[in-house]
Amino acid sequence: IYDGTILVSSAPLYDSNRGRVIVYKYKIPTSTEWNTADIVMKGTDTTPDPDKFYWTRRGAPLTGKNSGDSFGASISIDDTGNFIVISALSESKTNSDGTSNQSVGSLRVYEYKIPTSTEWDNADIYKDSDTNLESGKFYWTQVGNTIFGDDDTEAWGYGASMNNDGSFISWCTRNVVQ
Repeated sequence: IYDGTILVSSAPLYDSNRGRVIVYKYKIPTSTEWNTADIVMKGTDTTPDPDKFYWTRRGAPLTGKNSGDSFGASISIDDTGNFIVISALSESKTNSDGTSNQSVGSLRVYEYKIPTSTEWDNADIYKDSDTNLESGKFYWTQVGNTIFGDDDTEAWGYGASMNNDGSFISWCTRNVVQ
């Protein structure tokens, strides 16, 4: 049940419109989290208060695949904070015949979980600086395939929404599809 302790921050214009999404949890950070740069929103605190809650980054930041994707244009998260849908409003796709469609837009669903070794090797996982899977560590791991629009400038993901348990997503397009 949603308790207000998860915050999702989106910056679709970050890094030449590549886009970035960061998820935070309101909690008492571990000493490792406190001492790692850019993990805890500390305000003016220079030392941790053992009884104080802080917005603490949950996993690595999620970023768009290419400049101009506008990743994070629309986001939605389930009630547990473990599933998130993120649109990349201007992402292009390459078709199986080698042609491409420009700015079709896309949606990706991620789960905050401990990935299997197969997922580590094959899935779209935001690993931060980890080169090897750390036992017991949670990562943002893509669920299923990327959902792309069909035609140029459709901009799928103009709006994206996820239901409370993360089992359904819906989205809209900015442009009329004929």
